[in-house]
Amino acid sequence: MPALPSSKNLGVTEATKLKYKEILKANGITDEVAEVNIKDSGLRGEGFISQQQYVSIKFQNPNLKPLNLFEKSHTANESHSVMVDDLKAFAKETRFFMDYVPAARELCKSKGQERLLDIYPKCYYGDDKLMIFENLVVDKGYVLLPKEEMQDFEAATFAMKTLAKHHAISHAMIKAQGGPQKFFQKFKSLDFESFSAPAFEFMIKSSLENNLNTNIQLLETNNIEGGEEALAKSKLWLNGKSYELVEEAINSLTDDEFAVLCHGDFWNNNMMFKRDPESNKITGHIAIDLQVTRYNSPALDISYYLFTSVKPAVRREHLQTLLTTYLETLHETTRNLDCPIDLTYDDLFLAIRKKFNYGFFFGICFGPAMNVLSNFDINEVGDITNMSSFVNKLIQDWLANNKEVGKEMAISFVDVLKEYDELKVD
Repeated sequence: MPALPSSKNLGVTEATKLKYKEILKANGITDEVAEVNIKDSGLRGEGFISQQQYVSIKFQNPNLKPLNLFEKSHTANESHSVMVDDLKAFAKETRFFMDYVPAARELCKSKGQERLLDIYPKCYYGDDKLMIFENLVVDKGYVLLPKEEMQDFEAATFAMKTLAKHHAISHAMIKAQGGPQKFFQKFKSLDFESFSAPAFEFMIKSSLENNLNTNIQLLETNNIEGGEEALAKSKLWLNGKSYELVEEAINSLTDDEFAVLCHGDFWNNNMMFKRDPESNKITGHIAIDLQVTRYNSPALDISYYLFTSVKPAVRREHLQTLLTTYLETLHETTRNLDCPIDLTYDDLFLAIRKKFNYGFFFGICFGPAMNVLSNFDINEVGDITNMSSFVNKLIQDWLANNKEVGKEMAISFVDVLKEYDELKVD
């Protein structure tokens, strides 16, 4: 993520300027506004749901620093916007930040734990078309880590702690409302399952199929140890089988399982890190893009994060440590919020094994796409039903020019299939 937006200013109408003045006033900022500048963020392939701009608001008082904001809005792709509405993406994120977070802050404050909400960015405004946040990059030095490199142990430790806090806060909130039914009556749509939207189902199903075929292609064109066995196994997941296993992981929640408000899309691109400029050590971590929340087992979020975002060697070597870190943070946070839970490591690990198909298939099937998404622009796709074939062409073009990397990807694919055998529940 760039530290600064591109230099190109986008046009700002009087209506837009007035809207920002109203937003500031609603947030208790009554200083006279001199100008509103909006610039292209320069981000490409970083936000599937939205397009992003940087906003700088200058005040009449020269002693006041400009207010830097981050704006998310619908893309110019009409069919994509229709799907985003069907997913309730903006509506859900608005409800999360404008209703849920303030209520959660009050609950945490009553327990002396108000700083727990520092895991989310400050939100100034939200509706079903537009979200306005603080600019974490310009003002606080947060960055996105390169998605194609995946995360090391230090980054993964921070992420697991944030995820545990997110789950613990939601557990406390659900309990405070008297259970999930009453909670979702108050915070409507946060439990909406995105996979129930037909256009989204079609896109995910075809994307999983295309990317699985890419992995199969890599096995067929590279002679590597264990390749034939991996090839036979992976072919069994074609013709929609991988999607069925993902869907089964989502829909298999039972009444006796520990369930929370899941982030729903907790991966490398939906979190930001802050580093100490001298030591380069991570000092802060924030979760962003709460557009795909669902009520389910925390195992869904955990498996999704581990297989989409963590370096495979780190995941294999430090899995127990990372899960222990998550569990310790979960227990500590729920105790501090006066709603302790009885969840053992064995309980958590079994839940992840039962649900890990969700993260596993997104991890192996979206892996090849990570190398091309930095140049991906949803506005160039046309109808959203073309997205998987559009991305697949980008992948094929990239692989044709990176054959050695393709072989490394095939080896990695064989290795991750060994993890599948170790984690699956017969």
